[in-house]
Amino acid sequence: MKTTSKAAFAGAAPKRVLGSVFLSMLICAPFVAQAQQTPDNERMDTAERDRQSKAIAAAASFAADPNIAVTLADENDLYAFEGEDRWYTRGGAIKVLLPRAQTSAWLPKVTYGAQRLELSLGQQIFTPTDLDAPNAVADDRPYGGYLYLGGEIIALSPDGSLFGVSTLTEDRLGMRLGVIGGSLSLGEFTQDTSHTLFHGQTAQGWDQGLENEPALTLTGARSYRVFGEMAGLDTELRPHGSFALGNVDTHAAAGVSVSIGDQLHTALAPSSGNLVPTQTQSGRVQGWGWSFSAGLEGRAVGYNAFIDGNLLADGPNAAIDIEREPLVGDAWASLAFYTDRLRLTYAYTVRTEEFDTQTRPQAFGSINLGFRF
Repeated sequence: MKTTSKAAFAGAAPKRVLGSVFLSMLICAPFVAQAQQTPDNERMDTAERDRQSKAIAAAASFAADPNIAVTLADENDLYAFEGEDRWYTRGGAIKVLLPRAQTSAWLPKVTYGAQRLELSLGQQIFTPTDLDAPNAVADDRPYGGYLYLGGEIIALSPDGSLFGVSTLTEDRLGMRLGVIGGSLSLGEFTQDTSHTLFHGQTAQGWDQGLENEPALTLTGARSYRVFGEMAGLDTELRPHGSFALGNVDTHAAAGVSVSIGDQLHTALAPSSGNLVPTQTQSGRVQGWGWSFSAGLEGRAVGYNAFIDGNLLADGPNAAIDIEREPLVGDAWASLAFYTDRLRLTYAYTVRTEEFDTQTRPQAFGSINLGFRF
């Protein structure tokens, strides 16, 4: 019976990812058709000039902004109305985007375009479905936490091109240092504290979770942001690719998102990594604005510590008896409201099965609050 179930899950995951790629192609089709209408050498059409002007304005505002931008991000399956903790159950981060003037003198030049540095402090928590079981749960992911400090160089250039269309190119290169496990990652403490306050009970199986282990992850991403206009509203198409390499997560990813709203060029693209659909305000907003975004991403996963088990640490809890799915897909949508100083975003994400005995896809929500000061 178990063999049949595994075969079913193994066959379903690639189909979901291929379906996501096909849907991405459908989303991109109108933009590609527009992109093929390349302006001649004598006169640039209005749409192309508008794309260029928005890309230039975004890069200039990003480079000249003297403000510090702080984003508080909180992800939880509770925000997706799941009703119970399971699998990826919580993630949180504090991100600080520093002004260019404070870092330009010593920040290494890793890519072209104006560069700024974003620092982050984050945590993620993973659990099995049965929180009352005191021993390891067979055929389910183990308890595990991840606590990290991160730094990411972000560069914007208005000189990019995609299918002959002007784009704002956004590059990211980062590193995260931290620890995975139960006690040192504060995963057990965070979950037990929140459950005691709001539920009156705690999870029983943290002693059977991952071993404590130092963690290092390198990340990188590139986005091509194509600005446009439809019915008086700003639009944006964003094909992107990213990677992660380390003993927490190793994967390569590609995806696409579309946005509609007001003054879209005043925010950075959603950041790379597992914390999804968070956007940092990076420029001045006139009055107030809003945006709706939706995206798809497919990942080829080479290693996941919270499914494959510890890579460096030895111990009775280091080996996990489940198999990782090699292909994982995300579909997400977000709604944001913002002024020149504040930004509030809610995002909803559905993720396909990450391991062979996972019974269904998972949904989780994200609430993000950003400040510029």
